[in-house]
Amino acid sequence: GLDGITGIRQGVGDALEIVGEETHEVLDADLNAPVDRLKAAGADVIAIWATPRQFSTAIKHARLDLDWDVPFVLSTVSANEFSVVLAGPEVLEGTVSVVYLRQAWEVDDPGVAKHLEIIRQYAGIDDATTLTIYGQHIAELMEEVLKRAGKDLTRESLIKAAESVAGFQCSVCLFTANMSPTDHDPVQAAFLARAEGGRWVRFGNLVSYEGVLPCGMTAADLKK
Repeated sequence: GLDGITGIRQGVGDALEIVGEETHEVLDADLNAPVDRLKAAGADVIAIWATPRQFSTAIKHARLDLDWDVPFVLSTVSANEFSVVLAGPEVLEGTVSVVYLRQAWEVDDPGVAKHLEIIRQYAGIDDATTLTIYGQHIAELMEEVLKRAGKDLTRESLIKAAESVAGFQCSVCLFTANMSPTDHDPVQAAFLARAEGGRWVRFGNLVSYEGVLPCGMTAADLKK
C-alpha cells in the first residue's frame, strides 16, 4: 500500500489532513489494531489498500465491533464479489472504489453475455466474477498485440506491437486502451463505484488521466 499513500499525497495535496498511516503484512490475520489506531487519531475517512480478506476484517471491525460508520475508500483490488462474501453486503454498503471493467452482474451486456458463454463452455464455470472478466480483458488485449506483431514473432516485434495499441476496446472494457513507447499503461481511466446491495455500481462520469503516468499524476491532471 505504500504507492497508495503516495497517490493520496499527490492527489489531495493540502486539501485534506492525513491524521494517521498504518501498514500491514500480507499474512496478517486481521487489521483490527490499525483500525483502532485510526479511530483514536480521529480519521473521518479511511483509504485502504488490502486484499479482500484483510479489507473485510477492517470494515467488519469498524462496523460491527466499534459501531463506527467511517467511510471506506478502497482500491479496485478489493472491489469484487469476494469482499461482498467476506464482509457481507450490509457491512459493505456505501463503500466507494473504482472500476474500469464491466461487472459480472451486468448479464444483459453483450460482452458479459459472451464472456459467460466462454467460461461455461471452456472452463466449466457457471458464473462470472470480477477476476474472470479481468482475465477476458487481459486475453483480448494480448490477442490484439499478437495480431499486430504478425507471424514473425520476436521480442522486438511484440514490444513494438504493444506500443502501437491505440483506441482498442475489449468486449468487457468501459473505455479504450492506448499505449506508446513512453507509456506502457493501457488502463488510464476509471469510474467511481459504490457498493449497493452487494453489487459494485458505477456513478459519475469517467475520470481519465490518459497520457499521464501515475507516478507523476496530480489532482490537476484529473480535472483536465
